[in-house]
Amino acid sequence: MSRRKHHKILDLPVEVQDAVNTALGRGVTYEDITHMLLGMGHRIGKSSVGRYGREFSARLTRMREVNEKAKAILEQANGEPLRMEEATAQIGLSMVAEALLKLDDLEGVDPEKLLLAVARLQNSGATRERMRIVWRQEQQAKAKAAAEEVKGIAKKGGLSDELVREIEERVLGIAA
Repeated sequence: MSRRKHHKILDLPVEVQDAVNTALGRGVTYEDITHMLLGMGHRIGKSSVGRYGREFSARLTRMREVNEKAKAILEQANGEPLRMEEATAQIGLSMVAEALLKLDDLEGVDPEKLLLAVARLQNSGATRERMRIVWRQEQQAKAKAAAEEVKGIAKKGGLSDELVREIEERVLGIAA
């Protein structure tokens, strides 16, 4: 007897699948979900719900782990907004690599779609780098504007040219 390649729940209408997913996310028991499905007119056994639920739970756990990693990346991003997108692309590429490693061959996999997915991830990297350059230029322009403003205030306050230059260098980040 061969096992199903997909879960019976995936054959249900999207609204019913969403209700099952929501119930699983809230920790509703497989038995209660089975009764809920029966009440909606779908006869699916508790063991089938359990198999789907275990896989759903594993995906949910992986998503939580990814979110935790993303939070850690954001905390270390030091105000650089593209770090999150970069991490997402890296996670996507590693998932594609993992999927490829699990395959004995590419039977049933459309290589064109797989390569297109990799190309899109690489393209997002190039786009991210362009955005990073623009972002840095914007930050530099803001720093220069702030330095000019501070310079004007310092001169009005009677500070020496040498002290004003030192302040300017620190604001622009060029002081040693």
